Amino acid sequence: MSRLAKLLNRLGDRLHVGIFGPSLCGKSNVGKWLMLQYWNLFGVRSLVLDPNPLQKWPACALRFYNADKFWPYVWTVRGCCVFADEMSSRKTRRQEALTEYFTRGRQNDHVVHIMGHDPMDLLQEQRAQIQTYFLFDQMPQKAQSMADEWSEPRLLECVGLPQFEFLMCDKYADKATRRHKITHGIFPEFK
Repeated sequence: MSRLAKLLNRLGDRLHVGIFGPSLCGKSNVGKWLMLQYWNLFGVRSLVLDPNPLQKWPACALRFYNADKFWPYVWTVRGCCVFADEMSSRKTRRQEALTEYFTRGRQNDHVVHIMGHDPMDLLQEQRAQIQTYFLFDQMPQKAQSMADEWSEPRLLECVGLPQFEFLMCDKYADKATRRHKITHGIFPEFK
């Protein structure tokens, strides 16, 4: 079994992941931690789109600052963990052209991670592709909209979370939400 096949076997149906929350909540920390786990446990590299030049990413990630170079490159390779940061920023949000990356990433054997402040800034078709959310503190009306979309009232538990705490929400799991805190590099998912 290939390294990517082992990772995908571990992840199950979670080929589209959303990591959302306000500034300084811990989104990038979760993204970096996931990248390191993908690399250390499975040998799978990550591709990162992050326009912030001050943000540091692990050496196992190939980093891009420019979306115009990043997305075409994503289509030239196979079997990577793709992380697109700032996807709900003014420049990128609601761009219909980005929908194909949400819907077709798995066809290149990628696990696509979308990071941003507000998942509701994405188009509904884009949000519908996300099978796992890492949700940091959300505004009540945004959390309510997400809970309605998933028919899962426990998503409301992300309202008022303290810094570095998040819900990990699996769309098709028996337990839709699990609350975690980033602490000392320990994350229960890969124990």
